Amino acid sequence: MDASVFEDITIADGALPPSVAKALRLQVIALSDRRDGMRPFWHDFTQEPKTFFEQVALALAPHVPGAESCAGFEWWMRAQSARRGYRFHFDKDEAYTDRIIAPLRSSILYLSGLGGPTLFVNTGPNDRRAPTTGLAVHPNLGRFATFPGKLFHGVLGGEANRRPRVAMFINWWRRRPDGIVERVPDWVIEGSPLKGNAPTASKGHKARRATTRFAATDIMAPEKWEKLIELQTKPAQAPA
Repeated sequence: MDASVFEDITIADGALPPSVAKALRLQVIALSDRRDGMRPFWHDFTQEPKTFFEQVALALAPHVPGAESCAGFEWWMRAQSARRGYRFHFDKDEAYTDRIIAPLRSSILYLSGLGGPTLFVNTGPNDRRAPTTGLAVHPNLGRFATFPGKLFHGVLGGEANRRPRVAMFINWWRRRPDGIVERVPDWVIEGSPLKGNAPTASKGHKARRATTRFAATDIMAPEKWEKLIELQTKPAQAPA
């Protein structure tokens, strides 16, 4: 897989009105103590949304290349220490351990400006060689990043902060994955009530293709990567 795969990464800053992003951030933090909150849940496009999370995902769908051809999306949320990273991985149908079946598109909605960047490298499920280049996307409140589901990615740890790194994750599938929880639990529905007026995507968002790259050295030891180049913007300040 060559570096041109990064041209399929899209970034939309301000994809949601700040009030919507902040309201969602509070819900993620409130629900993050539930261990099963890390599990993805499924929403079929034939269904009405049951949670504010699903309302937001539907509002973001126009920013997702190919979303109109999908059957639905899986979604989950996470609030964690800003110092903590996350292992490199492929997004996939968890029902299969002998092969990787990736979503058509993966996406991240950043709900804070804290923590390290999400790091993408030019390695796919069928590649046997080490990656040669990568791209870093820094968190920022309301930033929405989409990327091909077959991209290898992880999160680098950031500077310590008393506030958490908060994000919502949405994978867009042509068919419902076999390894997904179909029913959203009552505790999620009760903790993420629907809003009277469904949110809409912000019309004034700044969308761009990802083009900045940096040299990679060792994918399994991200602390040894020699240089991180920001994606056109500096790491955001902590939200008020």
